[in-house]
Amino acid sequence: MKTAWAFWDFGSAAFNAVLVTFIFSVYLTDSVGSQIDAGQTPSFYYSIALAVAGAAIALVAPVMGQRADAHGTRRRSLVVWTLVTIALMACLFLVRNDAPVWFWVGITVMAVASVIFEFAEVNYFAMLNQIATRATVGRTRASAGRSATSAESWCCCCASCSLSPGRAGSSACPPTAG
Repeated sequence: MKTAWAFWDFGSAAFNAVLVTFIFSVYLTDSVGSQIDAGQTPSFYYSIALAVAGAAIALVAPVMGQRADAHGTRRRSLVVWTLVTIALMACLFLVRNDAPVWFWVGITVMAVASVIFEFAEVNYFAMLNQIATRATVGRTRASAGRSATSAESWCCCCASCSLSPGRAGSSACPPTAG
């Protein structure tokens, strides 16, 4: 179970790194959002959507976690919420930059996916006491997080450098072959 727990940690961190922060959010606000005709910037609307999602998470996640604990459905809930998150991530593939409506679809899917992802994380973190003792809980979480973070950082750096030609050769990116 420790291995599965660590793999979920590794895979799930890509949601925040790739979609919410570095790659898809930039595509959504800079490319897709460039076509909207509104009083504010696309980044403003993206921020509002994620703020509303954050408020929903703060209000609903504790109740969801308590219900999963009371009914003994943490593992099943983790699987269900993870699969829904994956489906929503796949839906983002359909977001194009040829009409303003896709910006609104994109931020809506991102907000809903953020809420669903956090529902999965509630159950994931609740399972920590099943795979670690009080004495090893910090080490278990840190070792899973450390291996995931270093691998994801490397992958995200390489992806962002290859997708952003202007960044290649900067101090954040490895030098490109001539």
